[in-house]
Amino acid sequence: MAEMDSALSTPLEPIVPTFPVKRFTADQYIEMIRAGILTTEDKVELIDGVITPMAPAGEEHTWEVVFLNRLFRSVWDTHFLFVQGTIPINSVNVFDPDFVLVRQGEAEQQLRYPHADEIDLIVEVAKSSLKQDQTRKAAAYSQAGIPEYWIANIPAKSLIVHREPSPSGYQSIRTFGINETVTPLAFSDMSVRVGDIFGV
Repeated sequence: MAEMDSALSTPLEPIVPTFPVKRFTADQYIEMIRAGILTTEDKVELIDGVITPMAPAGEEHTWEVVFLNRLFRSVWDTHFLFVQGTIPINSVNVFDPDFVLVRQGEAEQQLRYPHADEIDLIVEVAKSSLKQDQTRKAAAYSQAGIPEYWIANIPAKSLIVHREPSPSGYQSIRTFGINETVTPLAFSDMSVRVGDIFGV
């Protein structure tokens, strides 16, 4: 009897219901945006088919995007600078990268989202999102053929530069320190000091 009383007094583990995760295609996700089901207030992205909340941008994050805008002002004649704009990457990923350089051409003429093959550079500013930016997003960008992908690592004050995209991931990944400079592949006459991205 004592054993039964002891068993009855043992706290039960809470039952956590499990539900299948609903997955969407990029086309379905974009249709939800066009229909007003999803708005800019929702702060979400489509990652591997799952609608995923985005981390709110902190003060450092916000300023680093501003600094990037300033650093790339010399390319405005040939490129559009998308700041946290919606970019369909493939059939199951639609991201809102922090900073994107899009070649001028059909996208603005047709007033549509840019395609991956119209993009020369994507930059993600990362703190809490660093792991995801280095894994899932890097894989998706590489598979889509984005030629150059930067991660501005806030805690380390460093820039992680990804180049040579392939189906299995970027073949060249290099980290630059705060006093080093980087020349974007699309702009051979340009030199970006890493510290200037962080305002230091």
